Amino acid sequence: MRYIKFLILFNVVFSFSGCEKDVDVKPKDYPYVITISPKVNEEGAEFLADLTNLGKQEILKYGFVWSKEPNPKIQEYYKLYEDKPETGIYKWTLNSGLSKGQTYYVRAYILTNQCEVYGNVKSFKSLGSLPPVIYNFTPTYGPIGTQIIIEGANFDLSKTGNIVKIGTVKVNIESVSETLIIVTIPETTKPERAPISIETAGMISASKDTFDLWFPWKRLKDFYDENYYSDPVSFTLNNKGYFGLGVNNTTFWEYAPAVDTFIRKNDFPKLIDEFPMSFTANSRGYVLFLDSHYAWWASNINELWEYDPINDSWLRKADFPGLKRLHGVALGINEKGYVVTGEYWDEYGNIHYPKDCWEYDPYDNKWIRKADFPGYDRPATSGFSINGVGYIGNGATAIYKYDPESDIWTYETEYPVNGNNFSKSFIINKKCYLGLSGNHSNSDFWEFIVEDKTWKKMHSCPTNLEVIFSFSIGSKGYIGLRSDFYDYNKIIYEFDPSKN
Repeated sequence: MRYIKFLILFNVVFSFSGCEKDVDVKPKDYPYVITISPKVNEEGAEFLADLTNLGKQEILKYGFVWSKEPNPKIQEYYKLYEDKPETGIYKWTLNSGLSKGQTYYVRAYILTNQCEVYGNVKSFKSLGSLPPVIYNFTPTYGPIGTQIIIEGANFDLSKTGNIVKIGTVKVNIESVSETLIIVTIPETTKPERAPISIETAGMISASKDTFDLWFPWKRLKDFYDENYYSDPVSFTLNNKGYFGLGVNNTTFWEYAPAVDTFIRKNDFPKLIDEFPMSFTANSRGYVLFLDSHYAWWASNINELWEYDPINDSWLRKADFPGLKRLHGVALGINEKGYVVTGEYWDEYGNIHYPKDCWEYDPYDNKWIRKADFPGYDRPATSGFSINGVGYIGNGATAIYKYDPESDIWTYETEYPVNGNNFSKSFIINKKCYLGLSGNHSNSDFWEFIVEDKTWKKMHSCPTNLEVIFSFSIGSKGYIGLRSDFYDYNKIIYEFDPSKN
């Protein structure tokens, strides 16, 4: 034990690794290093040490460790060399991460193939250090989860010693060195195009170039309209979006994405106190009003109206001959319209769920009865069409496909979560984007690829409000939301799946 006491007197600490505790330790078997007081200036500090004895063990690494706490260890800040050491003075200059006025502790460090050796501790009061500098970063754009490599100088050598942001979004630091930081974009709720900034020791520097942080949902200019919309219709015609009408409402709007503006179109020609459905066919929009209440106030409406976007005009077409219903599905397939599912009440107040399916041919202005829907009862479900076939689903989880050529319904797949009533959907590049809900209950959104029947979860809409309309224009989708029925201000979001 006399050898251990000898080492302690000289302020050298050994950490044994893989050695028996009762081994007779001799000082000359181990390297011996003395920490020299640092040279401090406004640009940082120069660390120095005197390696007086190499010992008999293989030296793997050597250098310095430092911290704001006494007796710093390798788990904290460190700078290590891996080249072959020599006896005598070795030194290193630290120009980053030192806060002005802060007291730090430093000591030399040696790692052998058997143990760790720490030198004596020296303290110093910092006069400051150089600010971080960003020279370059790659890539220059990307969605959540993208890894960014930032090149520069004077970065703090600890992950926690640097704060990296893209605009206002704080990113996750994966690794750091004096000249390189690798970060990953975390979950966020908005897109942002902004410089990258790094804060080290209270000093902040920003990049000259901007990073385009992708997020699929982008809030656009709010739309103010002094009308109440209860179940309005919405659809796309000729790369323009349309929405309006609903119960006791005749106003109708066209959305121009190039200028982010809603343009008032000709009002619907009459006031109807019923929930409408809509579909598109033959480059026109169709709105169907069906009174489903058999009671003293019922007006027994079954009207179909055609909207011509070229002439901005409304024209009544052939009345619907099927069972009248509320919250059914209407969709266009191969330039024809189809109406199916829903709910209605009989004269005794009993609720029923019709399965009859009807096809509307705009060329002949006729309705034709088609094969009944085979699935479970489902009011307030959603429907869409891709590649000449229709899909009905997610009022319950089962999705059914309808082929108009064969007039056959087939079970297709399951919606990945519990079915949401009043869900919204639109088609972009032959993929369906489906989810949300019309009753504040769900902001989840999914991509459905019909070819292989797969679902991919998209980033949720940042605002969980009532969705009153949805349509797609080109490669983007658009939704309108409101906080309550009497909200004049409609919140508009643009959805870009390429930035998910």
